[in-house]
Amino acid sequence: MKLALYGRPLSEAEARQFINDDFAWNAADVAHLGVLCRADDDTVIGFAGLLPCAYFSEELELGYVLAGEAHRQGYATEIGKELVDLGFTEFRNDRLLALCEPRNHDSAHVLDKLGFLNIKEIPTADRGQRAVYELRRSRWLELRE
Repeated sequence: MKLALYGRPLSEAEARQFINDDFAWNAADVAHLGVLCRADDDTVIGFAGLLPCAYFSEELELGYVLAGEAHRQGYATEIGKELVDLGFTEFRNDRLLALCEPRNHDSAHVLDKLGFLNIKEIPTADRGQRAVYELRRSRWLELRE
């Protein structure tokens, strides 16, 4: 968790608030986080989703956090592709954002593979410094051809 969310494990109260605020509570709610499970055995490996971006109003942010044992197995790229498609087809956005801790080279690599471009870094009061990535609809369409 040192490179995700708040750079530390959440307290029980913080975790409960995070789940209440940011997770989907029914299958029709596609603008929140959901639990990720491996298809072959339903083992929980993390969470991911599209959320309203707290730092840029009217923008959606793609996000994912995977358990350590699920790293470097292609899960982030797989879920990222699905979330990007959802963002551009279901929500019809012109761009999607993704933010990550600047030292999180694995997440940056996944975002690069998905076609996101690093546009700047911003300080945040709650999550520290964040690299901001964007993927515009026009670039997404070009990459799909």
